[in-house]
Amino acid sequence: MSKGSTVTGSIQKRNRGVANLIQRTKKTVSLLKSFPAHVSYMEELEFYGHLGLIDLKRFNNFKYLGRYLSRSFDSAQKREAILSHYRLVSRVIPNKILNRIVSTGLVIWHITSDECHCNITLHSNVISPLEGEWQISFYFNGTAVYHLSLSFCRLGIRGHTSNARCIIGGVQGVYQSQDAIRHAAKLNSDISPATILILAARAIASVIGVETVYGVSSSQHVSSSYAGDRMKTQYNDLWTSNGGQLLPNEFYLILSQSDDIHSQSVSSAHRRRKERRRKLRSSLLEQITDCSRDALLNNAD
Repeated sequence: MSKGSTVTGSIQKRNRGVANLIQRTKKTVSLLKSFPAHVSYMEELEFYGHLGLIDLKRFNNFKYLGRYLSRSFDSAQKREAILSHYRLVSRVIPNKILNRIVSTGLVIWHITSDECHCNITLHSNVISPLEGEWQISFYFNGTAVYHLSLSFCRLGIRGHTSNARCIIGGVQGVYQSQDAIRHAAKLNSDISPATILILAARAIASVIGVETVYGVSSSQHVSSSYAGDRMKTQYNDLWTSNGGQLLPNEFYLILSQSDDIHSQSVSSAHRRRKERRRKLRSSLLEQITDCSRDALLNNAD
């Protein structure tokens, strides 16, 4: 290694250290400015922890000081997003079910063929906790191949009222799972695991009485500052392919109709294919909603 390379490496390391120090200082200042609110926030978290709705040993109490759920949220909004999630779900879902979600995970849908088995499991988000409080995972033959992170919030988003809403903070496939993902899609009428998880998010939202589902745009995703351009493009494509409409506030509103089947710019054959795909998704959404309702509301005993 040349002397120049060594010097460059030392400078880069020093710059990273300075950047980290600045970031920690900003978080400390933010915490001091809102200390009474933080104390109240911690008290409410401990309350939900005692109920078994949060694993306090694994929960990052200070994550709202950094990037969480959406880059557009300030610290107060992120703090409220975390708390309002637990307020909402604890009012609708029995404690025994919530405890199961935290401890072992809860299967909310499954399908089996002669060759394979798929299921969706809802659990606390320990893989990508900055993207939402809960995570739903798609399993193929017992192995997770896709994850979706979400939170249920009663939070005002610029240009919209503070009604309860579901915010999807991230959707990621598991590394080297391409073959399993293809097989899973084939088993489900060529509907991809990513799309099935978005349908599952809509289903869970419906069960707990939340009418609107939003996806965080690539520019507001918590990893947008260091993620590659390809990942950013794929994110926005995912939302639009699942009926998402980009709003001025940089969120995608996920609509109930995933395709405009009446568009005059496509052939009749293409419209028929889109109509068939829409019906398949609608049928699958209905199945997942029914299964989710049973799992979340009717199986507390």
